[in-house]
Amino acid sequence: MQESLFTPLFAIPAIGSCVRFEGIAQMASIRWKLPDTLPPGRYRVRAHFCNNPWRDMPRDVMTPEFKIVEP
Repeated sequence: MQESLFTPLFAIPAIGSCVRFEGIAQMASIRWKLPDTLPPGRYRVRAHFCNNPWRDMPRDVMTPEFKIVEP
């Protein structure tokens, strides 16, 4: 599986390198645009959390694997 880094598009402004969400509605408005140069293959999107406010909060979450094919 290949790895590529990209930044999601947030509906709210980021302060520093972290975005602080006030609720589920703000989190649901995150949009992803995969890089145009991403080659065909199998991928997962992993989101990292910063400044974990809860002891049991995971460091990151990951989507199920998906496949990108050539147009």
